[in-house]
Order: sequence, then structure tokens, then C-alpha cells
Amino acid sequence: MPPSPTEARHMAAAAAGFFVNMVVFAASVYAGSFYDKTPYHTSSLTSEMWVAELVSGHPERIKAELGMRLYVFLALVEALSAVGLTASRHISLEQHIAIFLYVCVTGLSIRHVGERFQHANATISQYVFEALLTVNILIHPLPLDLFIQSYMQYCHLHSTPHMFDFQPFMTLSHPKL
Repeated sequence: MPPSPTEARHMAAAAAGFFVNMVVFAASVYAGSFYDKTPYHTSSLTSEMWVAELVSGHPERIKAELGMRLYVFLALVEALSAVGLTASRHISLEQHIAIFLYVCVTGLSIRHVGERFQHANATISQYVFEALLTVNILIHPLPLDLFIQSYMQYCHLHSTPHMFDFQPFMTLSHPKL
């Protein structure tokens, strides 16, 4: 026997109430991730400490991690400083250049480099891009689009990974650049 019209309305109201409760629950679970922040980068070795350890440690370690000997690294820091690369409020010039070199040497994604240096992905990407532009000025002052194009052609010819493969946010039209 079919339900009476009153029972049908009650069942429809109960179903609608259940649906509304589920939507509210799902929204609260989703929104909770924005309010209950759990730190992601929690290593006890900060970026500054790791770079200091490389600079003061075994000479072969900095070469293995950043692809150059200590005296070359210090000369690069000096040269990039001379053409306008500066330290920021949160990161020293040595860390800035170490991030860039680490990306170049390892070919790791921004997420992995962020874990190594204990910085947000957007921060890592920004510092790599700034260092890349400054190195371009230092080595060969090309317009940015020609520089990126020649860099990618070089990587393709030599079968080496390049940073633009895993940094889609680094485009010329990005509002932060």
C-alpha cells in the first residue's frame, strides 16, 4: 500500500533534512582543514642551518649537494649580489642561491626542494625564478622569453631535466611575476 500524502511529505522532509545535514557535515570537514593548520615542514634542520653546515663542513659535501666547490659558491654569491640579487626578510642570499643550485643539480620538484629547505612551495618557486633571472643578467643578458626558450632547447639537446617541467606556476603571465 502506498504511503499517504502526509507520510510522503514526512519522508521527503526527512530525506531533505538528511541531505542538508550531510552537506553541512561535508562543508565543515572541508573548511576545518583551513582552520586546523598542521605544520608541514617540521624538520629540526632549517634551511639556514643546512646551508651553514654545507659551507662549514667537508669541502666535497657542498660540491655534491650544490654542484660546485665552496670558493666557487662564495664567488657566485658575491657576483649575484653585485648584479642585484638581495637577501629577503626571511632568507639569506646564501640560502637563496643554494635553493637555486639545489634545484639545478638535483632536478627535484618544488615540493621536494621545499621539504629540504623547509619553505613553502610558492616561496621556493619564487626564489628559484629570481635567481634564474639574475643569473641570466650575469651570464648573458637576453630578454626573458628568449632566455627561457634557449634554456629549454639546451636541456632538450643535452637530455637534462629543466625546472620548467615541474614549475607550471612560473609562466610569464603569472600575476606574482
